Amino acid sequence: MNNTPQPHDSNDRLSREIHRVLRAQPDRAAPDSLEARVFAGIERRAALPWWRQSFARWPIAARAAFMIVSAALAAVMIVTFARVLNIVPAQIESRTGALVSDYREIITGYCARYLAGIPSHVFAIAAAVIGVCYAALFGLGAAAYRYFWKPGARHSEPVSHT
Repeated sequence: MNNTPQPHDSNDRLSREIHRVLRAQPDRAAPDSLEARVFAGIERRAALPWWRQSFARWPIAARAAFMIVSAALAAVMIVTFARVLNIVPAQIESRTGALVSDYREIITGYCARYLAGIPSHVFAIAAAVIGVCYAALFGLGAAAYRYFWKPGARHSEPVSHT
């Protein structure tokens, strides 16, 4: 049997020794000013009206209404763009009594035929334009935040630039 110490044995011992020494250190107490600031922040957040709190803290009815309105707006946008771009086939508009599966087959078949006719570089250009628009929106949001809100302020109060 080979009794020569392996390199990983010394690393394990060193790791255990460091762990033991660090565990023996006393806990550091937070400064009193930090505790006061944390409790003030908690109280300030709790005092906010429900619509200024996170979505998870909204009342159930308000969350449900928001989801319904969002879904309805998305559906209206999809239908509007489909009609404006004239990509709704006459089969869909004329077959109002068809089953959902019939609609699904018609829509997927039409979309497959429609998308197959679009050159691939158009998708790349569209992705690039969407990316640039997203970056511009992010940049404008950051600039507006820096302009309208005090940097490093303790409270979220708008700055009046008059």
